[in-house]
Amino acid sequence: MENLWRIATGQDPNRQDYEGIEFWSNPERSGWLTKQGDYIKTWRRRWFVLKRGKLLWFKDQSSALTRGSIPRGVISVGDCLTVKGAEDVVNKPFAFEISSGNITMFFIADNEKEKEEWINSIGRSIVQHSRSVTDSEVLDYDQRRTKAYLLLEMGNTELIFIPTPTVGHLVPFLEFARRLIDQDDGIRVTVILLKLQGQSHLDTYVKSIGSSQPFVRFIDVPELVEKPSFGSFQSVEAFVYDFIERNIPLVRDIVMGILSSPGVSVKGIVADFFCLPMIDITKDVNLPFYVFLTSNSGFLAMMQYLADRHSKDTSVFVRDSGEMLSIPGFVNPVPANVLPSALFIEDGYDAYVKLAILFSKAKGILVNSSFDLEPISLNHFLNEQDYPSVYAVGPIFNPKAQPHPEQDMARRDELMKWLGDQPEGSVVFLCFGSMGRLRGDQVKEIARGLELCQCRFLWSLRTEEVANEDPLPEGFLDRVRGRGVICGWSPQVEILSHKAVGSFVSHCGWNSIVESLWFGVPIVTWPMYAEQQLNAFMMVKELKLAVEMKLDYRVLVDELVSANEIERAIRCVMMNKDDNLVTKRVIDVSQMVRKATLNGGGSSYTATAKFIQDVTGIKP
Repeated sequence: MENLWRIATGQDPNRQDYEGIEFWSNPERSGWLTKQGDYIKTWRRRWFVLKRGKLLWFKDQSSALTRGSIPRGVISVGDCLTVKGAEDVVNKPFAFEISSGNITMFFIADNEKEKEEWINSIGRSIVQHSRSVTDSEVLDYDQRRTKAYLLLEMGNTELIFIPTPTVGHLVPFLEFARRLIDQDDGIRVTVILLKLQGQSHLDTYVKSIGSSQPFVRFIDVPELVEKPSFGSFQSVEAFVYDFIERNIPLVRDIVMGILSSPGVSVKGIVADFFCLPMIDITKDVNLPFYVFLTSNSGFLAMMQYLADRHSKDTSVFVRDSGEMLSIPGFVNPVPANVLPSALFIEDGYDAYVKLAILFSKAKGILVNSSFDLEPISLNHFLNEQDYPSVYAVGPIFNPKAQPHPEQDMARRDELMKWLGDQPEGSVVFLCFGSMGRLRGDQVKEIARGLELCQCRFLWSLRTEEVANEDPLPEGFLDRVRGRGVICGWSPQVEILSHKAVGSFVSHCGWNSIVESLWFGVPIVTWPMYAEQQLNAFMMVKELKLAVEMKLDYRVLVDELVSANEIERAIRCVMMNKDDNLVTKRVIDVSQMVRKATLNGGGSSYTATAKFIQDVTGIKP
């Protein structure tokens, strides 16, 4: 860290900082960059040389050609955490940054191509030189917890994680990393972070958890030079598939850099199911490839069925066909209208089929579920001879997770205080996810339904913005004052854990379902997008753990759920709780899924141990 302190204070480098580095001969990369001053924040053009984990700069090229030359500055790349584009930060084209966690330095290349080449070269150097751990560095570990690479000692097992770069996928991925390390302290995890447009808030989230996960480190993938345009696709799934494919060469370079680092024992790659195309990397490396499915085993059964069906029938599904599908792993026939929306669209269907086929090529599949929750579908995979091993390691959820640093904590305190004043089990919580934005006419129907049912409520409302238009019925807030609260953002986990909450009107995203089941809160189903319709069908028809309001609602379709439907569903779950079979079953399952994660025979704990054994080849 002394090197970085010198840089930050503008002092000349100590000769020890670059001793033994023959920067004048065969550099790994060299060229002109414009660098922001470390003390006086002006921009100066300098000649840079990258060699053996050191980034040195000189006044000009001729100053870097002789043994006796003295650099103007040196960065020890091994002390850095990330290198990534920074155009938005400094408001200059072709800008990038190198960060050590506490210190960030900014540079500008001459063009986009050179920017990406510098990022790639420095990124590889970070990977290759971040594991040289001295005794003094180990002793200094408490002050440097965020640098997970300091603890990637000889003999540890390293896994490479590749999550889809959205909060809904990254959160369970990182929680699973924590679970693995808790069960085996010889495991280290490197998370490769892809850069998806519109997800810049993930940087803040990753930084917020970095200090609490000392055995997990993060490597940023450089931004794509040629980014896919969402407007070129009919479905989100096709766009994401194309985005993942474009990132394969960049991720391959990072993986090869990790493997070439001395003293590292990489045992496998674990990729999100949307990142299944990354299995292409294993053509170049002898590593097993595992899939982490953030959803349930019912979804996996549907994907297995899709691959089999496509070998006989390549047509897209028709939503309103009335077709009933016999899917192995399901007890009931599955109506076509609860399949993921992408399967009704040509490019979405193609993306799903490619993913479905790639599942079968993996070494194993980790599912965010448990035998206590989905015994039928998981037993189906247990009996499959020609399919990858399925590990039911869920529910992947941390009820004590720290809140996101960008959340409005003052508003959070207000909401929790209001809940604290309500009777136990009296509040219905309505939340439809970050993408569940409702039209004004639908918002009015929900408001009328809440008035009709007369229940206390907490409503996390996101609506399509229409200028000068109040989406709520006139006088609604006055009529419900005292028994209802409307907010924008809400701390969902804390709300579901509160004893005042008696039911959850949900979009049926699997993360939300897991949280609700964990705390024993029954769900009223109102799916919106993606695979949520299938989740709703499973919860109501297969698992008997939810009350049906809608199973096949789509947020982008002009369909209106009436106030009477909303009132009926909420009353069904909130009234006569002592005799409500769904509520009783949810409470029973809540106790079972909690036990599943415990040491001492829990099914998910055992499945995780089996995965660790299979990866490491070491029996406990």
